Amino acid sequence: MKQPSSTATQKSPTFKSRLSTILIAAAIEAVRAILSHPLADICIEVMKKSLEVK
Repeated sequence: MKQPSSTATQKSPTFKSRLSTILIAAAIEAVRAILSHPLADICIEVMKKSLEVK
């Protein structure tokens, strides 16, 4: 019996990086939609730039 230890993310590191990028982008847009304030937009852009640097 095979153990399900190797998942799609372990087999394909590009899939894992793309998935994390998509989740981060979705979270940022969700925060932007919830707050809907110009000052919040500035803070969100700063957070996006700091995440891109990493």
